Amino acid sequence: MEMENIMEQKRLMDVLGRHDTILVLALAADGGTSFSELSNDVGMANGTINRRLDELEQAGLIEPKAEVAENGRAVKTYGVSEDYLVHVKSFVQAADSLAEAYQSPLDRHLAEVESRGDGE
Repeated sequence: MEMENIMEQKRLMDVLGRHDTILVLALAADGGTSFSELSNDVGMANGTINRRLDELEQAGLIEPKAEVAENGRAVKTYGVSEDYLVHVKSFVQAADSLAEAYQSPLDRHLAEVESRGDGE
């Protein structure tokens, strides 16, 4: 079970580690957005937007919804999933765990560099 949790956290970190993914997620979290709105707002190629939406949906962070536009046409929009906050909390906890795990070795290395006088 622990390995499954680690793999889930790694997958979230991979998805959320891209600045363009964060931008797409932020727009979806702000009340939902359509593909055309994303295309106009983010300045990315449509293929990239599609990949980011797929990754976010696979990670359980967003959900597509069918809505009706003002002109009466069906529009697919993307909003954050019900589990969004659970996933983001898991991501933050994983990042904190990694930071804690690397802090002591980093502190030791910095102390060694400073003691040799190489830190200038």
